Amino acid sequence: MRDYARILPEFWLGRTGKALRRIGPEAQVLAFYLMTSPTSNLIGLYPLSLGYVSSDTGLSVDVVRELLAKLARLNFAYYDLEDEIVYLPEMCRIQVADSLKPGDNRCKPVREELTRMRRSRFAPFFAQKYRDAMLLAGDETGPLPDGIDLLDIASGLARVPPPSEGGGTPLPKAGGAFSGAAP
Repeated sequence: MRDYARILPEFWLGRTGKALRRIGPEAQVLAFYLMTSPTSNLIGLYPLSLGYVSSDTGLSVDVVRELLAKLARLNFAYYDLEDEIVYLPEMCRIQVADSLKPGDNRCKPVREELTRMRRSRFAPFFAQKYRDAMLLAGDETGPLPDGIDLLDIASGLARVPPPSEGGGTPLPKAGGAFSGAAP
């Protein structure tokens, strides 16, 4: 678990914050939870069980699923139901920086987190978005899947196999007593 999370005031006042407010307070609670979840990390790509979300927020699993679909349409967060992985595309920028310079001490933890999550279907999208800004080597993940976008994965429409390049460790699972079931 991280010691802190950076939350910008624009969360409430920016375009996304206003869109979340229009959806309702439950969307704001879920969005805030995704940024501060005990399993979250600085790159915004991490394992997350819907059962834990439900238990921690008081929202039912069905409401969480419905809200995650709405957050995906806002480009705030995408959830891979099959692998129990969430991806917040702007979280790395907010938690780390808009961009890093060579020698910056933050390069290493970004690479380490991405390496841990490299087998996620979302990892190639992260790598494409942040390759230059976070000085990624380019070999942290497999290639982007052809003709598939983030909404395809989040909606369950695309059965994109996770990157298998390099064997490596299995994809971390959110798991636990609440995995996939409402408490």
